[in-house]
Amino acid sequence: MQLLQQDRIRKPELLAPAGSYEGMIGAINAGADAVYFGGSLFSARAFAQNFSTEEASDAIRYAALHGVKTYLTINTLVKEQELGDLIPFLTPYVRAGLNGVIVQDLGVLALVQENFPELELHASTQMAISGKYGALLLKRLGCVRVVPARELSLTELKIMKEGSGVDLEAFIHGAMCYCYSGLCLFSSIIGGRSGNRGRCAQSCRLPYHLVEASEAGRSKEKSGYLLSLKDLCALPLLPELMEAGIDSFKIEGRMKKPEYTAGVTAIYRKYMDLYLEDPASFHVAKEELSRLSSLYMRSQIETGYYHRHNGREMVTLSQPGYSGSSETLLKEIRDLYLTGKKTIPVQMTARLTIGKPAELILKTVANEHSLRAMDEVSVSVRGEEVQEARKAPLQEEQVIRSLKKLGGTNFHCISCTVEGLTENRTGVFLPSAALNELRRRAVASLEEKILLQRENKTAPVEAREEPFPFRRAKKEIALEARLHVSVENEEQLSALMRSSLKVDRISIGVLPLLQNPSLIQNIRSFYKEPPQIFAALPFMTREETEVDLKDLDFLLQLPIDGFVIRNQEELAYLLAKEEKEAGQRKRMMLADASLYCWNHRAVLALPVDAFTLPLELSFHDWGRMLAALREFESREFESREFERKGNFPKRSYEIPVYGNAPMMVSANCVKKTVSGCSGKRGECYRERIFMKDRTDRQLPVTCECRYCYNIIENALPTSLHKQLFAIRKSFPDAGLRLAFTGEREDECERVCRLFHEVESGREPSSGEETFAYTTGRYRKSTE
Repeated sequence: MQLLQQDRIRKPELLAPAGSYEGMIGAINAGADAVYFGGSLFSARAFAQNFSTEEASDAIRYAALHGVKTYLTINTLVKEQELGDLIPFLTPYVRAGLNGVIVQDLGVLALVQENFPELELHASTQMAISGKYGALLLKRLGCVRVVPARELSLTELKIMKEGSGVDLEAFIHGAMCYCYSGLCLFSSIIGGRSGNRGRCAQSCRLPYHLVEASEAGRSKEKSGYLLSLKDLCALPLLPELMEAGIDSFKIEGRMKKPEYTAGVTAIYRKYMDLYLEDPASFHVAKEELSRLSSLYMRSQIETGYYHRHNGREMVTLSQPGYSGSSETLLKEIRDLYLTGKKTIPVQMTARLTIGKPAELILKTVANEHSLRAMDEVSVSVRGEEVQEARKAPLQEEQVIRSLKKLGGTNFHCISCTVEGLTENRTGVFLPSAALNELRRRAVASLEEKILLQRENKTAPVEAREEPFPFRRAKKEIALEARLHVSVENEEQLSALMRSSLKVDRISIGVLPLLQNPSLIQNIRSFYKEPPQIFAALPFMTREETEVDLKDLDFLLQLPIDGFVIRNQEELAYLLAKEEKEAGQRKRMMLADASLYCWNHRAVLALPVDAFTLPLELSFHDWGRMLAALREFESREFESREFERKGNFPKRSYEIPVYGNAPMMVSANCVKKTVSGCSGKRGECYRERIFMKDRTDRQLPVTCECRYCYNIIENALPTSLHKQLFAIRKSFPDAGLRLAFTGEREDECERVCRLFHEVESGREPSSGEETFAYTTGRYRKSTE
C-alpha cells in the first residue's frame, strides 16, 4: 500500500530560504530539496544578509553535491538604467551551476531566457498570478513554474494546476503580506521605499483607525493593527496540499536567522516524509506546532487562505510583534544542523602493487544520512609508481591515516581498505606526499563526477511555446489618445460630460456598465466627436468569486473600443479569446500601471497596444525607458522586421496625471475585520470608508464587494497639473490620464476645470487649486 501511495502522490519539493551562507547550510542539513537565495542586486529582500558572488558559487556547488537545487531571486522590478548590469551579475551564478531564477519583471524574464536558455524560469508571487489563464500566459512567455498569489484557495490552485499544466509552488510557512504581493505601493508612495524593490518599510505592521459612518450619521472609529496578518503555518494541511499535486512547498523567511530556516525545514521534512510513508497515521503533534510558533514567528499563526477568502481571525489586531524564542530550542537546532557542513560517506580502497602506479578508489555510500535519491558514484585515480621498500615499508595504519584526512572536504570515510602491502617480505614504499596527492585528486575527481551526474539527471527545460504575437487593434481604433478620463460611477461621468474638457478616451468601471450598458450610447450621442469608450477592469480576477470572467464575457458583447487591463489573468483571458477567433484584434488593450513596465524589455514582452507609465518612477526614469523603447522600435522599423509581424509595432502609452494612487489591493477586508461583512459579495455594490494612520491622514478604502477585495488609496490625490507643460514638451506622443475613484461630483467638476484651463494654456482660476494634492514620485523615483 505504501508503494502505491507513493506512486499516486508525487513527492513535492521542499524549498527553503537562505538569507545567508549559514542559513543555506542549515537548510540542506535539515533536509531541503531546494533553496532560494538573493545576491547583492535585484533581490526582493534588499535588507537580508544575502550572498556575495564567491559565497554563492561555493554554496551552489555544495548544494549540487547533495542533490539540492538552487534558485536565485531576481524578483524585483528593474529600471532601464539597471538592465545592463543584469547579465554580468547573473553569469557567475550560472557558471557555478545555478538551477533557476525567480523573476517578477517581464523584461528580466525575457533577457534571462535569451542569454541563459538552460535556466529554469519561475514566475514570482510578486506577479500576482491568480488563475489558470495567467499561468498559461507565463508558460507561453517561458516560465516552467509559477508561484501563485498567496491568497488563492486550495480549490483555485487545483484548477490552475489542471488548467495550465505548469509547475506550481505554494507557500506553506512564514510571514504574510496584507496586500496581494506585487500590488503593494504603500511603502513606496508614503516613504519612497518600494516593496517591488525589496525595500518594504512594513507599513502594514503599524496601527490604524477605521472611520465609518454610524447608523446615527456620526462617524465612529475603531483602532488596531488592521493590516497585520498572522503568520502562515500550513503544517496541518500538508496532506491536502500534497494530494492537490502542488509541485513545490515554499518556506518564507530570507530575513530570518539560520536557526529558523533549519528548524522549520526539519519539521516540514519530517511530516512530508511521514505522510508519504503512511498517510493513514498522519498526525501533527502539538509539541511540533509549539516548536514552530517559537521560531521567530508572530504571536499567533494561522493556516492562511487555503480554506477561506478572508477573515478577522487572520489578523493580529493587538499583537503584531514576534514572540520570543527558546534558547534551549535554538541551541538544539544549532547542534543538529548548524555545526558544520553535511558530508557524503565514502568507502576507500587503495591498491599498492610494486611496479605499478598507486591506485585509489573512492565510492559513495547511499544511506539515510547521505544524499537522497543518489546513485552510488565511484572514481579511480592513479598516482606515482609503487616501489619495493628498502628501509621503512609502509604500514597499513600509516596509509589509512593519510588517506582518511578528509577534513575540509565534502566527504567522510566510513571504511578504508589497503591492498598489496604484504605481497613480498620487504614491503612497499610510497612517499607521504604521493599518498596525499592521490587522495586530493581522488576527492576532486569524485566531486566532479557527482556534479556531472547531477547535471545529466536534471530534466532539460522544455521547448517553450511561441509567445503571443504583437497584434494591434483594428485600424479604426486610434492607439493614441491625448486625454483619457477614467470614472467609476455615473455621477463622475455626468461631471465629466458637463465640463469643457476635450476628452479622447473615457474608461468606465465595470459596475456601472453592468448596471446600465446604455451609458455607452449616451456618451456617443452626447459628444459631437465621440471619444473612445473603454471598460476599466477589476484589479484582481479570481476563479473563486465566479462572477469575474462572466463579467468579462458580458463586456465583450458590448460596443466598447477597448479595455484597461489590470492583471495578468484578465490579459491572458482576452488573449485566449482573441486567439480562438484567429482574426484581427477587435478591441484595444491598454495595460494599466499595475502591469509593470519599468524598462523597455518589459514593454516589449506585453502583447498589448498601449501601456501606462509606472507610478513609482520619476519623470527622468520615464524618459530613459521611453528613449530605449523608441530606439528599439526604430531599429526594428529600419530592418523591416515589422513587415514579418504584420504591422509597425509602435506602442502608445499614457501618463497618469491625476488620481489617488492605489496603495494596496487586498483579499482581506478592513470593514469585515472591524465591523463585519456587508453581505453584498457578488452584487454590484461598492462601499467607501476611511482609515486614519498615526499622523491622522485619512486613507480611502474601497470595498469592492462584487469581487470581494479592498483597494486602499493614498490620502491625497497625485496631481501633475503644474508639470503638464514639461510633460507635454518632453513626451509629445503621450496620452494623459485623469482617474476618478471616490471623488464626489463637484470634486470631479473642479478637477476637470483645472486641467481644462492648464491644457488651454491659462493659469487656473482662483479656487480651482484649493484641494490638497501630492506630485507622487514625479521628482524622485522610489528606491
